[in-house]
Amino acid sequence: MPPRRKSIDPIPPASLEVTAPREVVAAPRRFQSFSELSAFIFRVADLLRGPYQPSEYRHVFIPMTVLRRLDCVLAPRRAEVQALYKQHYADVRRQQNAEAKAEEATLDELTGLSFINVSGLDLASTRTGNLLDNLKAYLRGFSSNVRRLFDQFKLVTHLERIAAADPSGDLLDRVVATFVGVDLSPEVVDNHMMGTAFEDLNRRFLEQANEKAGEQYTPRDVIALIVDLCLAGSGDRFAKGAVRPKIYDPACGTGGMLTVADNRLREHNPKARPILFGQEWSEETWAICQADMLVRGERPDHVAQGNTFTEDRHPDERFDWQLSNPPFGVDWKGYEKAVRREHEDAQWDGRFGAGLPGVSDGSLLFVQHMVSKMRLPSKDGGRIAVVLNGSPLFTGKAGSGESEIRKWLVTEDLLEAIVALPEQLFFGTGIPTYLWLLTNKKPVARKGKVQLIDATGLGDRMKRALGGKRNEIGDRARDAIVALYRDFAEGPQSRIVAADELGYREVIVEYPLRMRFAATPERVATVGTEASLGERRARTLAKGAGMDAKLAALRKALATIDPARVFASWEEFAPALEKAVREADMRLSSELREAVIQALGERDPAAPPVLDEDGEVVADPELRDTEHVPLTEEIEAYLEREVRPFEREVWYDPKKVRVGYEIPVTRYFHTYEAPRAPEVVLEELRGVDRELRALMDRVLR
Repeated sequence: MPPRRKSIDPIPPASLEVTAPREVVAAPRRFQSFSELSAFIFRVADLLRGPYQPSEYRHVFIPMTVLRRLDCVLAPRRAEVQALYKQHYADVRRQQNAEAKAEEATLDELTGLSFINVSGLDLASTRTGNLLDNLKAYLRGFSSNVRRLFDQFKLVTHLERIAAADPSGDLLDRVVATFVGVDLSPEVVDNHMMGTAFEDLNRRFLEQANEKAGEQYTPRDVIALIVDLCLAGSGDRFAKGAVRPKIYDPACGTGGMLTVADNRLREHNPKARPILFGQEWSEETWAICQADMLVRGERPDHVAQGNTFTEDRHPDERFDWQLSNPPFGVDWKGYEKAVRREHEDAQWDGRFGAGLPGVSDGSLLFVQHMVSKMRLPSKDGGRIAVVLNGSPLFTGKAGSGESEIRKWLVTEDLLEAIVALPEQLFFGTGIPTYLWLLTNKKPVARKGKVQLIDATGLGDRMKRALGGKRNEIGDRARDAIVALYRDFAEGPQSRIVAADELGYREVIVEYPLRMRFAATPERVATVGTEASLGERRARTLAKGAGMDAKLAALRKALATIDPARVFASWEEFAPALEKAVREADMRLSSELREAVIQALGERDPAAPPVLDEDGEVVADPELRDTEHVPLTEEIEAYLEREVRPFEREVWYDPKKVRVGYEIPVTRYFHTYEAPRAPEVVLEELRGVDRELRALMDRVLR
């Protein structure tokens, strides 16, 4: 492993308390697959039954798995490290001035390892003597970066809890012996298998803990597809030569997306050496990711802990690839003030300049954050592949935060493709998912266009389901999806859409109010009341000065109109209303006029439109409609074709027209199926009826 600069606090070697040895563990067990390994660890978690609830098992067995992995990684060089440690601090003691101490080489540089342990112990030897004290000494002997991990896991606290549950020490010893009996050395369990076992263990424990379905882990077949699509979009840039692309996941969890991307890229190009970055808010999953980076020889400090929405922990970095599967529908109400402050104060200098989605779903906040981290186009640009649910495609009407973000992505020509993935791909959720592909350096052929790919039918059924995952993307399906993307052609599973086609004008279409009128005593009594206006409008009307007296006078005036006459239109009724009001020496305000119309009027599609004081047609609020007119079509032409054949006198206010964007993927792939003939359906119903009658006859006999 390459040298890493991680300072090591001086820790005196531990001395073993010699007592009678505990039961000897047989040669460490080896496993042929990640599923065998994770299944074994998951089963033996029942050792904790009693002191721990099943939902708590992971708090012990996840960090103990990490500890055993590090223990096995260090095993071949433990004696060498111990000798270097003794020599190093003998040299330090000879140094007298502070300047010389500041310039001394750190022990990890001397060993070439990214983490070490100077306790003189290994996991097996902790079982000789006072087990709990030895375990604590062993953990203290790790370099500071590893100690910080186990502090996050609160491993010492849990070891003390186990020891307290069984003062004989037998329970704690059985737990430690379980892991001593598992061979997790890199020669036996490679990084890929270890990472997959981590993921599977987390899935199993989280299901047991009944965690939220949205916080699922990304299966490796999905990550392989993501990497292959990024490679296809990047051309030969990373497929050949000794390249070091920076890869980032802003919601990295345990690091599965990063590590599988690293493995997959190296499969395509053995000379590639990706540099992995991430950020994760959960301390426990961040600790697992850090441990994974350690055993892979990566820079653990490249994985930051913190909330991506409130703090970008890699502010000066830009990335070649950004791959992520953020939690679906994550609520950001708890961070709303900080996010809004960045949006309002920083605007386009911040990360959320395009808009803010609803607080119930922060998916498009992740997307904006990732766009801000793309490598500049002048430096070959960056690519983003992010898995989202269906909501960000269409949620929010024109002018909403979601629509404005989509508008920005499309009009800035950042959105390259969207892939509708097969269902039931993920461990914790079966909802439809979509892979968004973005870049700030599109090929010429793709400029101004978005490719939509329907891969819903390309999944392979698994022989055995894993949690909610029942389908996978095998080699053939992955190659087919990548080919659809690379070919960039129209077909049954691929649509090439001009950017303008995803935009629309939200037009509020007004229909004329058509009514006939009658001044019956029952209707006159409801003028200005909730019965005709509704609670809110009646309450607003009543707030007017002296309104009770005005309404009483108005009802008295309306009572003078012939109650038996039905006025076929407003044109007929208006003179009678004006006469009654004039004789009562009243002035009919617009509010009172509206109250009369609502109380005495009855909608009649055959009646002429009602007019206001200025002779303008009054709009019927119950018939008001909203039309989405494509940007590629004129509004008047659209209304003439879609609306005016049914109502000629419609209109709209150009000042209220708003532009919105949505990405209706399923609409582009919908195939119309004509309904079955009525006689066919009728014959089927008759058949069902005959079967029911026959069944009833048998029951009654």
